[in-house]
Amino acid sequence: GGMANAMVGSLILLAIASVIALPVGFFSGIYLSEYADGRLADVVRFVTETLAGIPSIVVGIFVYALLVQPMGRYSAIAGGVALAIIMIPIVARTVEAILNLVPNSMREASLAIQRNLRGWGTFLDGPISRTDDYVALRDCITIRDGEGAERALRRIHGLS
Repeated sequence: GGMANAMVGSLILLAIASVIALPVGFFSGIYLSEYADGRLADVVRFVTETLAGIPSIVVGIFVYALLVQPMGRYSAIAGGVALAIIMIPIVARTVEAILNLVPNSMREASLAIQRNLRGWGTFLDGPISRTDDYVALRDCITIRDGEGAERALRRIHGLS
C-alpha cells in the first residue's frame, strides 16, 4: 500500500490512455485542420465536440458496461479506455489549434519541397518549435490527470 502503488497505477492508466488517445486525437486534429471541408469533417468535429461535453462519470459508466461487466473484474485497460475517451477531444482540439497557427505560406513551402502529408510537415517543421508541440501534447495528458495529482500532493503535504 501507500503512495507508490497509486503513482504506478496512475502511470499505467496514463500510458494505456495515451497509446489510445494520442494517435486518434493527433490524426483527428490534423484532419480537421488540413482537410476540414466536407461532410466527414463535420461529423468528426461534431463527435469531438460531443465527446468534450460528456461528463467523466457518464464515460465511466459507459466503459463499466462495455468492458468491466463482460470481463467480470476491474482492470487498468478499462480505466485507460475511459481516460482515453476523455482525452481524445482535448488532443484533437490542441493539435488543430497548433496547426491553425501555421501560416499558409509555410504550408505552401512544405508542398514545394514535396511533403506529401502537409499536416506532418507543417506540424513538425513549421514556425512553432518542437518543444511547444511536445508541451501541448503533455498538457493534454496532464489536464485529465491533474485532479489525481492535486490530491496526491495534498496528501503528501497533509492538507487532506
